[in-house]
Amino acid sequence: MLKRTDNTGEYQIMMPSINSDWDGYSFLSKLQKNLTECKDLKTLRVIFPRSCFIEANLCAVLGSIFPASKVNFSFHSSILPYREVKNVLKRNGFLAYYGGDSCHSCTDTTVQYRIFRKHEVEALAIYISKDIFKVGAFPKMSAEARKNMIKYILEIFDNSISHGQTDKVFICGQYYPKKALLKFTLVDLGISIKKNIYNCKGLDLSGTEAIQWAISDNNTTRSGKTPGGLGLKLLREFLKMNGGYMQIVSNDGFWEGTKDKDNFCNIPNAFSGTIVTVSFNTNDNKQYFATNEIL
Repeated sequence: MLKRTDNTGEYQIMMPSINSDWDGYSFLSKLQKNLTECKDLKTLRVIFPRSCFIEANLCAVLGSIFPASKVNFSFHSSILPYREVKNVLKRNGFLAYYGGDSCHSCTDTTVQYRIFRKHEVEALAIYISKDIFKVGAFPKMSAEARKNMIKYILEIFDNSISHGQTDKVFICGQYYPKKALLKFTLVDLGISIKKNIYNCKGLDLSGTEAIQWAISDNNTTRSGKTPGGLGLKLLREFLKMNGGYMQIVSNDGFWEGTKDKDNFCNIPNAFSGTIVTVSFNTNDNKQYFATNEIL
């Protein structure tokens, strides 16, 4: 995967096409493992070769993996697919974190790549409202229902910070008009769901079993009378009505929840942290209201 180019600590990687699926997450987990084990890394050249396509929401994962001070990107300059990859990563602001240019617009199909610290909850709420929930690119809902949806996503952020015991999360998204999907991915590099459950509950579960435990009703590692997991539960219920889906990768576990079924399986190389991807169906013509608005 990583290729040493000389004896000075320079490496390069030829990027494949990456989608938000088991193959894509497996590759990203292996890449994270390889970079972590590469102790003499000084410079990493990331090459986007012919026919390469990357779902832009996965920039959240790439940003958590690639060390900003050591990476430079190489794009083909004459073939349209290459220019398109570069333009997307430029428009969503990803390249700006690595010294490149940015031309982001909230009216674009891109959703801005951002890193949020644990104290930036208010800024994250604004980002969700203005950048993820784009006008015309999100299912129709009342202002109150929209406010509740923001709360559900903020709880995922809170879980990443508190349960993952980390101080920041990486977020990015993309609107795919042809696929009628609006995706966003949130990543933390804290402790895995598996380790958090073991620390709090003493349950020795596999990565997949830990995710299954975490998404089950009434299971939480929160202490005291404050209920946990409600936002995740309600978000899942909305996605089932909407026809969207949700994915979680943590340690060696993978889960994808759709309208009809839950798919659990293992990832060959454990991911150090947790990845959450939410995909909204934008062809949904239903109008959504908060429960207290329905008479």
